[in-house]
Amino acid sequence: MTHNDQIKLIERAYATLPDMPRGLTDEKARLYRMNLQSETEHRRGHPPCGISKQFAARLFTVLHIADALRRDTPRFTVADVLSIRLECLRAQALAELFGKDIRAAWKAAGVTLADLKQVDYAALMQHGRTA
Repeated sequence: MTHNDQIKLIERAYATLPDMPRGLTDEKARLYRMNLQSETEHRRGHPPCGISKQFAARLFTVLHIADALRRDTPRFTVADVLSIRLECLRAQALAELFGKDIRAAWKAAGVTLADLKQVDYAALMQHGRTA
């Protein structure tokens, strides 16, 4: 999959994620903010590269949900809260609660879990860099 194809796929998948309200909270926005904070911390002290922090946050929002949707059984347990990124656990919960709506939205948009599995964060980050 080309760089531009990956970008378009992630943008389409993120844009078509359905509303996922929980009380007064928009869970899609919350998960995005969590991923943005993690990406900002990850890049601290490094020069700008490949993709923006904002795009990377959308990418991880989509990829964490897609990873959870691909599994028949949950990947993480409550004990994992101590050792994993909390946005991964939140994505798993959203996939469990809203999986049917997410799958329907992505199917209508032509987004497949198989295509999402091909997205390569490292290659996207390297795009445009010179040695």
